[in-house]
Amino acid sequence: MRNDEINIISRRDIEPLLAKARQVLRYYDKAMDCGAVVLDRSGYAIKNADYYRQMRFCQFCKKYSQTAPNLQKTHDYPCGNMHFDALAESRRKRGAGGGGAYIYACAVGFAYWTSPLYRNGRYVGALTAGQILSCKHDSAAEKFYTLCKDNIVKEKFLGMIEDVPEKSPEDIQSMAQLLGICAEAISESKKVHADGMGRLTRPLENVDWNHSLEKERTLLAAFRRGDNETGSRIIKELMDSTLKAVPDNLEILRFRAMELFVLLSRAAVPSEAADDSLFEANNRYLKRIQESKTPAELIENLHIIGERMAARIFSYRGVRHASVLRKAERYIWENYSRKLSLEEIAKASGLSAPYFSTVFKEEMGENLSCYLNRLRVKKAAVLLRETGKLLHEIAGLCGFEDQSWFSKIFKSYTGISPGKYRKTGGALCCGDDI
Repeated sequence: MRNDEINIISRRDIEPLLAKARQVLRYYDKAMDCGAVVLDRSGYAIKNADYYRQMRFCQFCKKYSQTAPNLQKTHDYPCGNMHFDALAESRRKRGAGGGGAYIYACAVGFAYWTSPLYRNGRYVGALTAGQILSCKHDSAAEKFYTLCKDNIVKEKFLGMIEDVPEKSPEDIQSMAQLLGICAEAISESKKVHADGMGRLTRPLENVDWNHSLEKERTLLAAFRRGDNETGSRIIKELMDSTLKAVPDNLEILRFRAMELFVLLSRAAVPSEAADDSLFEANNRYLKRIQESKTPAELIENLHIIGERMAARIFSYRGVRHASVLRKAERYIWENYSRKLSLEEIAKASGLSAPYFSTVFKEEMGENLSCYLNRLRVKKAAVLLRETGKLLHEIAGLCGFEDQSWFSKIFKSYTGISPGKYRKTGGALCCGDDI
């Protein structure tokens, strides 16, 4: 077989893994508020939409450091072979049994961390994140001045980096550990699992990620409106789903817990409202997850963390549109038995229809139509259990256009028809909560 044919097969083999890595890093980037990129096996970035934005500091540094007399050659730039050396060191660290990611910093003070990706024991690339400051802005500008020897350029550089976050060594260590967990979960090993038919499957093949994303939105919506009971139930469902898919892989379960922790922490407090006490609390939560020894201990710790963060989420985010949503909910509950339109409910809440629709879905975790259908099904379920009213009567009382539509919507939410639900008293309903 020719080399080019081998390379094509190799790319087809590892591209799905690298695509998964890019997807994970999009979440990591937003959650950690830092730059993040996937590198191929040669150490070069697989460029994304944010790549050139992330590289603007490096390009600026390279451009002006050339004015220094001892930096005349390309390989004499401050970064030099720093990133390639870090990749080699991260692979060595992993080979020696080390976890997390390898942390390093450039001459100006930008911190980075990197962790390798493997497939079936073969190195295929890496995750690299960072480009945050491990020192104060003024200190970074002074370090830059030693390279450019130009006060005007130094002031311009200081203006460029004013929005770059400063992080403590503890913060950087936690962010690097999370990246290492991401890399470990993305990497595919030779270990496989047998399903009930004896077939071999990859560890995460059984996880329904689309369903999980919908659950995550509902989780945040529950905590925003102060519904801790529903939030805790959804956390349990998400973790149980992962545990069922990978029953003997604590690292992937820990990665899932870290994902949920990041999701909650970003929702809890806007970055501009964060302070040292919150960073310290988050570091304690991260440590708690990382030190969990069993799935049961991990899930219990996540529940505790979720309960504590729920109060933050409700305090900082839930109040933003609380009065609007209260007006809308009150209007819906008073009028659900008849046909309702988005425009009518939005007018009752005091917002325009398009903006109200956006706010409602963001805060409630589902669109208005789903919320209305769910409420009407709940009301219908009570009437089915507690009265002898005919199905078409219940349909009319709960705002459904006709009995056929009522039956279709009811079954989509409960898993069974209204008639069967009545006969069993709800005992065969698929979910504990409609």
